[in-house]
Amino acid sequence: MPKLVAFFDKTEIVTPEECKAQANTGAPLAAGPTTVSNEQVARLIPHGSGINRYPSGEIFVIFKQPMMVWTSPDKQTFNITLLGTAIEVEATPTSFNWDWGDGQSFETTDPGTPYPNYTVSHAYEVTGDGYVIRLRTSWSARWRIAGQTQWHQVNGTVTTTETSSPFNLYFADSYGTTP
Repeated sequence: MPKLVAFFDKTEIVTPEECKAQANTGAPLAAGPTTVSNEQVARLIPHGSGINRYPSGEIFVIFKQPMMVWTSPDKQTFNITLLGTAIEVEATPTSFNWDWGDGQSFETTDPGTPYPNYTVSHAYEVTGDGYVIRLRTSWSARWRIAGQTQWHQVNGTVTTTETSSPFNLYFADSYGTTP
């Protein structure tokens, strides 16, 4: 019966005869090509790129001012060992999908920037409690054997999802003020 030998994201079938032939030489069994899958990268990324918003806090007053958001554009790097081989993995954010919690969303390749030079924002129109913003970040990744210069692209992308802390939206009340 053939024996299945799994290496990273590839599977190779080795017949008993091949196994015996290689074992009789005293040489170690030959491994297949080294590769890293996007599923492996997904397990490496412990968190997304973070959600920052201005104004921050639990209460936001809707008064001619949008909620400004931004996230980190920084890549994440990881050093891992696979089957005794040191591997460097680098994940880079490529797109950001902001779900504002009010039925609207916005996709961009811009991670945004803080106030006052903000580039990603949303104007809320309905008051309410417990709004949250969800950020889905798509990542591309590449890997190389430690100490080598040649990088290899990981097929596909990895997506992380983060949720902001909840906040409440209120309209400004102008009672008691002179217009």
